[in-house]
Amino acid sequence: MESWIVLAAFFLAGPVTSYLFFWYEAASGAHLERLKEVSGNRPGRWILRGLWTSVLSLFLQLLLRPLGLRRSLWHPPVLPSSSSGPAVILVHGLFHDASAWVFYRRWLKRAGFHEIHAWSYRSFGLSVDELTDQLRGRIGKAFDSRSNKEVVLVGHSLGGLLASACAAKGCGGVRMRALVTLGTPHGGSRLAAFGPGSLARSLLPRSPLLQRLRPLHLPADTPRLAVYSPVDNMVLPFESLRPAEDGWEEQWCAPVSHVAMLYHKGTARQVVDFLRRSLSSP
Repeated sequence: MESWIVLAAFFLAGPVTSYLFFWYEAASGAHLERLKEVSGNRPGRWILRGLWTSVLSLFLQLLLRPLGLRRSLWHPPVLPSSSSGPAVILVHGLFHDASAWVFYRRWLKRAGFHEIHAWSYRSFGLSVDELTDQLRGRIGKAFDSRSNKEVVLVGHSLGGLLASACAAKGCGGVRMRALVTLGTPHGGSRLAAFGPGSLARSLLPRSPLLQRLRPLHLPADTPRLAVYSPVDNMVLPFESLRPAEDGWEEQWCAPVSHVAMLYHKGTARQVVDFLRRSLSSP
């Protein structure tokens, strides 16, 4: 019985604490009024749903984590350039790995995207600039300007910042057909103060990194979508989820937690619909 209590406390401690911070931030600003409006004056129900999905996503994250060790599946030596259509590169968030995209890979394949790759990186010992260069090098090594290959970048949380920085800097002539960020702290997050490591702390609002990255000057012809949850419990304040640069399409997803966006089919459907619209134009 005691072991079950300890296990329950483990799964509840982080989500409950983060949503207490969320409630404080929302009540201190204008976001609570927005929540009341869009939730039919039932913001508490939405927040409880976010809390529940946060607990569930934590369980899924731990359950799926071993799949991230299958390097041959998630990180092939060379991305094939022979297949038709753009290659979809998935970039996970801080303290996660390629196993974050287990569900998205299946949903994207069912939607007709067959060349899908999840890129993994270390969350300690590297900076955002170094990780961006690694991602650029990964894409540039796989596709050169002669391959005529096109790439779609999809990033969750910090992965969205890395994908955006990669698109802004360019990758050896490879054309970025579209860019999608999920729950990305475009303006940083106050909760980064509690994250271990310099990479986490670099995501504090108004940090030197964020001042330099915001706004990113992305190619004008690159369609871009920012999807975020109205009850995101990891990016605070809520306004930090919004990109600073013009040209972004912004969409709210269902009221699910920050990590639960990775396991929510409705959010994936928003991404697929955007990609289909974006890729249908030349």
